[in-house]
Amino acid sequence: MANMKIERQEPKPVSQYLLGFYQKNIPWWPFIILALMLAIIIGIASSINLGFSPYYIPAGMVAIFIAFVVFQKPEIGAYILIISVFTNISDILTDRGLPSINRPLIALTMGSVIANYYMKTGRYSRFPKLTNSEWALLGYYFAAIISVLILPDKSDAFGIIFDITKDILVGICIFIILNTQERWKAGLNILVVTVTILAAMGVFKTATGSEITFFDMARNSLFGQVGEENELRYGGPIGEPNLWGQVLVSTIPLIFYRVLQAKSVKDKTILLISLGLVFLAMIFTGSRGAIVALIAMMLLIAIELKIRPSQFVMACILFIVIFAVLPENYQRRFGSLNIFSNNELQQDDAVSSRSNAMLVGLKMFNDNPILGVGFGHYRSNYWEYAISLGLESNATNITDYDENAHFVHSLYIEILSETGLVGFLTFALFIGALLSGLYKIRHKLKDSPLYKDFGMLIIALAMSIFTFLVSGFFLHGVFYRYIWVLIGLAMAAISISNDIRIIPFARQSIIKELHSKRTI
Repeated sequence: MANMKIERQEPKPVSQYLLGFYQKNIPWWPFIILALMLAIIIGIASSINLGFSPYYIPAGMVAIFIAFVVFQKPEIGAYILIISVFTNISDILTDRGLPSINRPLIALTMGSVIANYYMKTGRYSRFPKLTNSEWALLGYYFAAIISVLILPDKSDAFGIIFDITKDILVGICIFIILNTQERWKAGLNILVVTVTILAAMGVFKTATGSEITFFDMARNSLFGQVGEENELRYGGPIGEPNLWGQVLVSTIPLIFYRVLQAKSVKDKTILLISLGLVFLAMIFTGSRGAIVALIAMMLLIAIELKIRPSQFVMACILFIVIFAVLPENYQRRFGSLNIFSNNELQQDDAVSSRSNAMLVGLKMFNDNPILGVGFGHYRSNYWEYAISLGLESNATNITDYDENAHFVHSLYIEILSETGLVGFLTFALFIGALLSGLYKIRHKLKDSPLYKDFGMLIIALAMSIFTFLVSGFFLHGVFYRYIWVLIGLAMAAISISNDIRIIPFARQSIIKELHSKRTI
């Protein structure tokens, strides 16, 4: 007894107690009951005049509920974020006087990731080693911020920096959380299903002439009419047909390659219906930029899949037939892309306006070649430059004009004009490294059994980003968040592929043969 040593036990850190709670297998039925209770509370609160927004209390309770769920499973936060971005539900809610959900959801998701990591490891990690693409992304981010901070007027600097950070964090959240093949594929599937449902709403609305907006998820727009002034274009949850056409066309490769992957007739049929709905919805947007991006995508897919000339000709014939059966107003709009037909392109007021907007952007870049006029400041500088170039000769007073009335109509000229060479080069390096990384995975998996399951989806994602960027030649980058979802999925795919060890087919056969001999 005298030699007995009494060891002093160190107190457990609080994180370990919390971790014990986190690791428990908590049933899901309380969450269902809580969700029903919250729905009832929201209904009651919305009918009571409290002197302030009646939605604050239930919104806070919903936030607590979602916080608990996301903390338990951070991937749910990433899935909700994908749905939120593509449905534009956050902007729709704020337009109705409700709180935004994207900002708190991003903060919640990132917070849950950090908290989970610390609770599982009991320590903070060292600063991770960045890849070339991540360094380029960081460079673009700082170029955008600096371009705003050097401006004489910094009144809106905080809001712009906040928006830049928020959009990039969308991709970062997806990148960090969807770090397994199962989660990654689930995120991709959720994206496709969400867009398909939205496309189905648009097809139904346009085909039937219905005035139903499906809670503003399927809105028409007078902006850039197809034909007569009373003819509307399908703008989806954004309400802007050109930008929604960009989103839809960039989704087509994801569905097309899933069709090629499908093993059963049932799955192939469902995916073909999905592909048809998204394609029709894209047509109903009347976006010529989306059509150009679609043609470029078809050419690239033909090269990638090594399609025989006869198959490509058949696809072109099908495309022409579809164009021929379109209503006259759509034919007239898409036909204006033919620069050899009666100079329609030059006669198109929309095209002329875009040309002027691009010239203004190039002038801004010429005057501010290093860091541009400041991220998000193209529109506020438009009238001054347009008048100086003689493009707005009728203007007499700049203050009489809405600074939000003009966009640059080109993602690349927008980046050049707002962030200069520094922003443009870092963005180009980032995208180049990202696409290069995806195609390296393709070659890595080419002779592997994983190609059919994982590698083809990688190529589909690369095609989607490529298609989005092609349409960016004709569209500005107001809705960056969509491309950041695709970027986040691409970064996650590259990270996942780094953990994959490929055994060539030849070695596999040898290993199987040796194994069979050992078991005899």
